[in-house]
Amino acid sequence: MTDQVTYIEELKQLLLRFKEERNWSQFHDAKNLAEAISIEAAELQELFLWKDSESVMKQIREDANFKCEVEDELADIIAFCINFANATDIDISTAIKSKVAKNAEKYPVKKARNTATKYTKLRSIASQARPKTGLLPRIERLGHLMSTIKGYGAGLKQVMLLSFILLANRIYQTLRLNHQLSGLATLVMACTRSPSIGGFKNREIKKFTGRTSYHSPRCTSSRTQKQ
Repeated sequence: MTDQVTYIEELKQLLLRFKEERNWSQFHDAKNLAEAISIEAAELQELFLWKDSESVMKQIREDANFKCEVEDELADIIAFCINFANATDIDISTAIKSKVAKNAEKYPVKKARNTATKYTKLRSIASQARPKTGLLPRIERLGHLMSTIKGYGAGLKQVMLLSFILLANRIYQTLRLNHQLSGLATLVMACTRSPSIGGFKNREIKKFTGRTSYHSPRCTSSRTQKQ
């Protein structure tokens, strides 16, 4: 009986007969079998305690007695796993194929190759590395610029205004609307109310709109009231 010619069902029936001949069904419930799997796995680990990986592999290859001990502990683990499947009516082949398919989704080859990183962190790394695109992220960034632009000095406002206009232009492109940026520029000027950077606005915004002057009734009214 070797792996090449033995079906899983043959092993399941072999272990069922062994159990029934000894009337052990009373002990083979899911809880006890799960604990037995864990205990036998610990006994396998005990064989490798305080040894490095290379020496373990060398001992398995060169020490027949040690390899036999490893085989016995591995057989105990597999036997209890099969007993667990028998007790819970789990089809081992179906369960393994299903799990491999799920793992293939969690660990795509391009992301998981040559790394032992858990899938939850793979997703996190991928999301951090991938820039946010689409309409909503752009609108969020636009709102952030609008809420913070009034709190900076004139020099930094110039940079932020240009970023604001570029970002708004991308949003318009995403929406595929025919709006011109002149209205947006007027809105920016009305919101900032900072004449010290008006020259920058007219000079730089012209690159995107073709216009050099912007008038906002709200802005004019506000200044008139101040005077």
